[in-house]
Amino acid sequence: MINMTGEILNSGMQLPGMRMGTPQALKGGENHHQKAYSIRLLGTNGEPLGASVLDAEDLGAKVRKMGWTNICDAGTCLRTYTDMGEIYGESDTPYFACASKHGRNVIAALGRTQKEALMKALAADVNSPFGGIFGFNTPVEMETAQILDRMFIEGVIAPGYERGVPELLSDTSRIKAHANRFILKMPYVTTADLNTLGWDVRLVGCGFIAQEYDSKPFDPAEECTLICGGNELDVLGEMVNDIGFAGNMARHLNSNLIIYAANRALLGFGNSRGARYLAARDGRHNMEESVWNVLTSDGSIDDWERALYDTPFRLDDFEELPSDIALVGFSDAFYPKADAWIETVGIDRVHPDFKDGTIECCNETIVLKRKNFNPQYNPALITKVIVQPGGCMGDKYTIELATRYEIPMVFTMTQEQARQYAAGEKVTGRRFFSHQSF
Repeated sequence: MINMTGEILNSGMQLPGMRMGTPQALKGGENHHQKAYSIRLLGTNGEPLGASVLDAEDLGAKVRKMGWTNICDAGTCLRTYTDMGEIYGESDTPYFACASKHGRNVIAALGRTQKEALMKALAADVNSPFGGIFGFNTPVEMETAQILDRMFIEGVIAPGYERGVPELLSDTSRIKAHANRFILKMPYVTTADLNTLGWDVRLVGCGFIAQEYDSKPFDPAEECTLICGGNELDVLGEMVNDIGFAGNMARHLNSNLIIYAANRALLGFGNSRGARYLAARDGRHNMEESVWNVLTSDGSIDDWERALYDTPFRLDDFEELPSDIALVGFSDAFYPKADAWIETVGIDRVHPDFKDGTIECCNETIVLKRKNFNPQYNPALITKVIVQPGGCMGDKYTIELATRYEIPMVFTMTQEQARQYAAGEKVTGRRFFSHQSF
């Protein structure tokens, strides 16, 4: 409970099968004038319940306590890398890297090596991770640490560190940042360990709401059907890995979202927006200013300088990344309006049908929000396949456009659901709504 001075007192409140541990003061809340505390849930035997980022050992601790936002970022990374590590740990890209800023993932990728995963992730956005926390599903290697050490970051969370890495990352005198970074060593845990409570609980005023965790991995081989615009073998054969990666990452991002994926990396983030048109615009703009854009367009030195502006990275840091991509555009829920689908695909950039800022669709004239036609636009950034749940009134627009411009569109429906949908029954595919802060 909270008394009139704002101090948290341990009331000994009893929850079924658990109780609250002693509150521990943090450096501060989201803002300096807010006090903040961490509280560990305990079993009735007094032992910590399940797993928590609060159990991590700080190998870099010197003079700073963690604050509210630091813990949110570490918690986001922990949950994301644990889940993605379980899904892809036995694949040919078993290494996962992500970074969180203000409680939200801002980059993420899988790789054949840890360094590759990190550089693929950074190629999407070299700016947003600055000041955040990085997470890895495997012990941090020295080669990875040397890249991280160039950056201003708050810290790292991982199941371990190679010899010498904590010392390297703890010393920030070279970049003149904080006196130390948080180097959090978290024991190997499972999603089951993180979900011991069984429910995702949110405080709403003086009450709580609770829902089950969305712990079900997304399997496109079982949960996807090509609806129109292409050949099923090409789409769900060649691109199934990136469709699956995008869907599984969508479970760790905030709605409304449009994200772009290729080579098991996120190339563009558009999330936490009120409209999918805006989410698509954000994600596409993100790609247009990224290293991936330059890699796939034989960019000039000037293009590289713009992409890497005011960062410690160089062109040759990314030279081992692929220069060709087949882009997946992924939506967490429906496209209720045609303009969101058009912005996601980017077809209005390159097709002359969109020159005057309008398009005929379903016997209607659709006026686009902006005229984006640009003959010089990088064709690699035109989406090769669109994935969405399907099952809303707006499908008539997206199906007509996808068919006309031969952009394969996949619904996250099983084959049986797709048959019901084709027969006119009211069916929706799997949706990927998420409103988590960490």
